[in-house]
Amino acid sequence: METLNSRKVPHKFVLIVDDSSIDNFVNQKMIELNNFAEKVIAFTRANKALEYLIELDKNKVHLFEIPCFIFLDLNMPIMDGHEFIRQFKNLSDEIKNNCKIIILTSSVNPIDPIIANEHNHVLTFLSKPLMKNNFDLIELMMNDKSVGRFGISAKAI
Repeated sequence: METLNSRKVPHKFVLIVDDSSIDNFVNQKMIELNNFAEKVIAFTRANKALEYLIELDKNKVHLFEIPCFIFLDLNMPIMDGHEFIRQFKNLSDEIKNNCKIIILTSSVNPIDPIIANEHNHVLTFLSKPLMKNNFDLIELMMNDKSVGRFGISAKAI
C-alpha cells in the first residue's frame, strides 16, 4: 500500500517566489505534504530569485541543480512577476528548457492570464494557495501534451 510518505517524489527541486513569507510557508508545506518535490527554496523577492538563476547559469550547473518549476507570484515590490518572466528569457536554453514557470497568484486582474499565456516558459496560471488538485493538473500537463497550457482549469480536476 502506498502511503503519503512512501510515494515517489516526481520532481527534484522547485522554487517559490512570493513577497509573502506566510504564502511561501503554506505553499512549501503543500509541496512537501503532496510529495511534489524533494527540495524547495523560497524567495521573497523576485530579483533575488533571478540572481540565483543567473548564478546557476554562470556556473554551468548540472541539470539536476536547475529547478523543475518556479511558482511565481505576480504582484511583488521591486520586481514583479511579469518583469521576472521578461528577464527569465535572457537565461541559457539549458535553464529555460528545463524549468517551467507556474504563475501562483491572488491577482484577479483578467489581463494577467492573457499576458502570462504569451510567454512560452509559463506552464499555467493558478490561484493561491496551492492545493492537491493543482499538483494533479501540473502532472497532467507535463505528461499529456494534448492538454493545453491554459486550456483546463485546476478547479476542474
